[in-house]
Amino acid sequence: MKTIRYGGLISVTLFVLALLVAPLGGAPALAQCGGTDPNIVCTGTDPDGYVDPNLATGVNLTVQPGATVSNTGTAILAGGGSTIINDGTISTSSASAPAVDLALAGSTVTNNGTISTSGAGSDAIAGNSGNTIVNAGTLSTTGSGSGVFMYGAAGTTTTITNSGTINVVGDGVLIFSGSTIVNHTGTIIATGNAISTGSGADTILLDGNVTGDVLTGGGDDAVTIGNSNPNLNGELNGGAGNDTLTFALTVSSAEAPALAALIAAASPAGGSLTFGGNLYEWVNFETLVDALNIITGGGGTGGGTGGTGGTGGTGGTGGSVVVLVTLNSIADGRLNGLDFAATAIPFCGAGGKGLDVYSVYGGQISLAFQVSVADMQAALAAANGAPVQVAPELAQYDTALFALDGSTLQLNGPNGYSFIFQANVCGLG
Repeated sequence: MKTIRYGGLISVTLFVLALLVAPLGGAPALAQCGGTDPNIVCTGTDPDGYVDPNLATGVNLTVQPGATVSNTGTAILAGGGSTIINDGTISTSSASAPAVDLALAGSTVTNNGTISTSGAGSDAIAGNSGNTIVNAGTLSTTGSGSGVFMYGAAGTTTTITNSGTINVVGDGVLIFSGSTIVNHTGTIIATGNAISTGSGADTILLDGNVTGDVLTGGGDDAVTIGNSNPNLNGELNGGAGNDTLTFALTVSSAEAPALAALIAAASPAGGSLTFGGNLYEWVNFETLVDALNIITGGGGTGGGTGGTGGTGGTGGTGGSVVVLVTLNSIADGRLNGLDFAATAIPFCGAGGKGLDVYSVYGGQISLAFQVSVADMQAALAAANGAPVQVAPELAQYDTALFALDGSTLQLNGPNGYSFIFQANVCGLG
């Protein structure tokens, strides 16, 4: 997919080598980019770009607000250990020429302005793996190219923090090798993959809207869908390795049971669920983690549905206390909170009395039945040596409640599930 770029990378490499062997005599004449190396400040309009004369040690370069640095080729070429801060505009119009090229690892680019390209195969920011990119502005390509493209040796870590916008004809973030850390809270719009990483162990937080697939490649990767409940218009693909997908969505206490049950019943290898009008689809993961942030004392966030149906709670607003669901229990009030694979889920009814039982059945979560304290007491009193079903006329969705004796209840659910508990809860104690 990136074959077109290799010719450009070879050309850039040859250009860099030519600079290293040619007598430099200081920085090239660069119009409005000036200062005492390694501290360079760009003001006004610079039409011929900037080339770092000391690629081994890098440069500290700032593009001030209102300034423009452009070139028909690469606009800024920087060495290892550079610090680039863009508060203005950096652009190039050539093919196979990134706007910002990081020749070595160890550099940091902070973009608060705009970095753009219009040529075929030209990335907004490109360079060796092992650099840090912080984007609070806009990265864009209109020819074809990635917002961020990093290549190089394994064993490096590339860190990308995006609170701004990456809008590209190509891949939003493309990392060929090493490990990648992505903290995304902004917007990525890509005609290719929104994020594509290599064979290292990657950590990706998706807490902003995304258009395009997310592919983590090889390695043991961790992907988290964040608590802003982002709109992910694409598939999450764990690729090879032992990969974990964590749902850290923010939900109300009314919505939590349904969504937690859907996550518990889903397959890490592939599936989907809808919450708050957002569809989340995934393949090639080995573990799904429920880390829902439950809002108490307020309204819902939009309701949810299962892969083939089922409706969650009603949305709303209100002051909130956010409680993180821990990984050793589901803290939403269910009686079987330690059982992540439950297909029948009991809650105490209104006022803490009686049972409301939900069933994970037919690909959706549904209210199976509600029984009163009196219903359960009657069955417990009748269970003399043989189980007695509680209110059998109410049972549905392959879910039923039995009194085993005078002090024990058993809840049965789809796929052979059963949960035995003492009859001292929900008004029975």
